[in-house]
Amino acid sequence: MGVTDQKNKKMMLTGNKAAAWGARLADVDYVPAFPITPQTEIVETLSQWFADGTLTGKFTNMDSEHSMFSAAGAAAAAGVRVFTASSSQGILYGLEMLYTLAGWRVPLVLVNVSRALATPI
Repeated sequence: MGVTDQKNKKMMLTGNKAAAWGARLADVDYVPAFPITPQTEIVETLSQWFADGTLTGKFTNMDSEHSMFSAAGAAAAAGVRVFTASSSQGILYGLEMLYTLAGWRVPLVLVNVSRALATPI
């Protein structure tokens, strides 16, 4: 089902599904992904859409958040439309690269599916 077929269709979506649909409607070219709860549903949905041809481009399962952000930054610097997702803990694991990407001023979309970093004291 193409983007134009969706104009009059209404869907009830979770936050994760809405994020995946946002990436789909933006027609992203590259999704480097490292699944981490609670964002796993986003990258699983995108992976399926790439596998069945709904989305064209490249989906890559990465080995860590650091490598995910590195791949996202390199692709964005090359002019590729990039989307990725993580959670608060994942962003902390890849934080070193985020400072670098900010310095490069590369455009990419990152969804943070937040969860608490620590319990309340």
